[in-house]
Amino acid sequence: MGHEKDIVIRYFDGKLPDQLSAETVEDSAKAKVAVVACETKGTHPRYGKLVELSIKLLEIRRDPALALKVLDSYDGFEDPEEEFSDAYVRKTGITEEMLHDQKIDREKATALFEQAEVILCYNAGNIRPFLDREFPCVKDKVFACCRNQIDWPAKDFECRVLGHLTMEHGWWYDSLRANVESSVVTQLLNEVDEDSGNTYMDELIKRAEEPLIVVQADVAPRDRRLLKKERFFWDRDKGVWQRCMGTSTLARVKSSLAAKGFEGELEEVETLPASDRFKLGGF
Repeated sequence: MGHEKDIVIRYFDGKLPDQLSAETVEDSAKAKVAVVACETKGTHPRYGKLVELSIKLLEIRRDPALALKVLDSYDGFEDPEEEFSDAYVRKTGITEEMLHDQKIDREKATALFEQAEVILCYNAGNIRPFLDREFPCVKDKVFACCRNQIDWPAKDFECRVLGHLTMEHGWWYDSLRANVESSVVTQLLNEVDEDSGNTYMDELIKRAEEPLIVVQADVAPRDRRLLKKERFFWDRDKGVWQRCMGTSTLARVKSSLAAKGFEGELEEVETLPASDRFKLGGF
């Protein structure tokens, strides 16, 4: 007969205390980062519109990274002057009435972005192109992606959906709004990875600050399937397989390919700044 086990999952209402850690850290060992979430009307950044923006400016310990306090925050709406479908309202919890005549305070948002060394998002690939368009000050900033730059599968978290990750850590939330998501991401990143003993934020920032390396491979046909599995793409103009990745990812890819009997050569052809990551049409 099996044994039943009760698991307690605590509720998180999206409200963060100003003080996130009691640790005392010297000013020289501190930095500022911004956790950002947003909601848009339309998914393509060239045509879609930003309708909600949430920013949490955090003071962190640099190494190993740990969020210490919330220094400032901003939550704002913007009226896209478009009709909302019932499906959109159900998905986002945002109605036309909530946005009527609302305008995002770009001066306030810009002031927060300018203070941040790194901008942290749940899915930076979706958010960055919108922010690049709306806020010129972020174009040279380093962005970090909670969803894709933390190796969740290696930590036995098979699903990278934000709600699933929080449940796996013993807590849950029930709002889809951006102002709650920015708090949820902050809370999750300050959780401690049992393997390393450091926070997820520490892993994320270290990976985000790695330069990007453009890697090319000229291989025999039998090895092409291995490159496809490692997300290389075929560059028709150059006639080579190519991928852009950070240094730690490159080390993992080389190890993975070698274990599968890959016999081709990987050539590092170009190095790009970390601030190029997640740009529209970029890497």
